[in-house]
Amino acid sequence: SMLMDWDSIVSNGSIIANGNVYPNPPPTHDDVCLYLLTHTQVLRYCPPNISSDLKTSHNYDAEPIVLYRKVDQRFRGLVSAPPTATEHRRLWILTSPYGDTGNMYDYLLELDTITSTIVQKLIIPGTVDAHDAVLRDGIIFIVDTRSGDVVEVKLPASAEPYKAASVAAGASIPSDPKYADVIVHHKGFTRVDHINNVAVHDRVLLMSVHGGSAIKPKVKKMDRTGNPGSETRLSALDRSVAYRNIQKGRKEEVGRELQFYEDGFKQIKNAGTWCHNIAFWKDFATPQSKERRVVKLITLDTMQGSLVSVVVKGHG
Repeated sequence: SMLMDWDSIVSNGSIIANGNVYPNPPPTHDDVCLYLLTHTQVLRYCPPNISSDLKTSHNYDAEPIVLYRKVDQRFRGLVSAPPTATEHRRLWILTSPYGDTGNMYDYLLELDTITSTIVQKLIIPGTVDAHDAVLRDGIIFIVDTRSGDVVEVKLPASAEPYKAASVAAGASIPSDPKYADVIVHHKGFTRVDHINNVAVHDRVLLMSVHGGSAIKPKVKKMDRTGNPGSETRLSALDRSVAYRNIQKGRKEEVGRELQFYEDGFKQIKNAGTWCHNIAFWKDFATPQSKERRVVKLITLDTMQGSLVSVVVKGHG
């Protein structure tokens, strides 16, 4: 089988994560603002040193602007709805709201950023504790921490008057107007692993795994594999496993965490505890050796409050 070590992953194909694309795409006018989330707010921040037609036309200033606020929510992810020819105003929010255990769902909410209103609300079938959302090739990859699955959902078409334009740009009209359309579940982790973030590569799903120390002791006892616990690590799943399963018509979806001996993939276990977010950065090995480039994985060590970098290609 084909090796999937870090060198081959970062050298072949692109990687899209929440807030990061590697290799870095050329700058465009669409890159002038940041969208930020708290559990109850969606904000937009346009850095003051960037000038563009987009910033001027919407009269942004240098302070974060609250686009939407709602209590009793847990906003966990955000992706752009397909833009129309003239406007870029719709966003999809991933929310995992508080509620009774027997009546809890995750939702995709379509936000109109100009009117600050939710114009569409879709239930995501089968997920109850989603933590991250990444859009790639018309698919939203959702990290369901409760089940341990990465769930592929078709990017839904926008509400009117942008429905036709969004479909033309790659979105899909939901088969049921109340639900997002699930494509496949990528398995390989369990609830005790507490998966938190995903970075989507052409061939693999790179995962931030909090590990057993991030969850309550009673949850460990509920783990269906009997796994007593797991380490904080940056790991991966082979995307092709779930796709082959669909092609063969199997009802039970399977998957497997990549390992060193079978796949050549070395899990990163020295980036801290309870890591959040995955990003990649190409840097010089040293200031003196500008001809030698290294690729670093950047993540947040939440336990220590530190920004951590790990060299995944080259030597630095």
